[in-house]
Amino acid sequence: MGTEHVTALVYVAAFVPGSGEAVGALVANPAAAQEFMATRANATVRVVEGASHMVFVSHPDVMAAFIQRAAAETAS
Repeated sequence: MGTEHVTALVYVAAFVPGSGEAVGALVANPAAAQEFMATRANATVRVVEGASHMVFVSHPDVMAAFIQRAAAETAS
């Protein structure tokens, strides 16, 4: 399977300790700045309400569907 059409499949970042706080309240890069950078990069963003900073652990079904969709879209 080639990857020449894939620029970025998934970006996951954990900026906070495992204490359960919302990432937007604790990081030096507020959500508005992250949204600006994602828009500038023409990224596809999925917000999972109520998810921890480890969304791939707390909501693996959502992450799997997101990754599968990205893979299918880049394959065409």
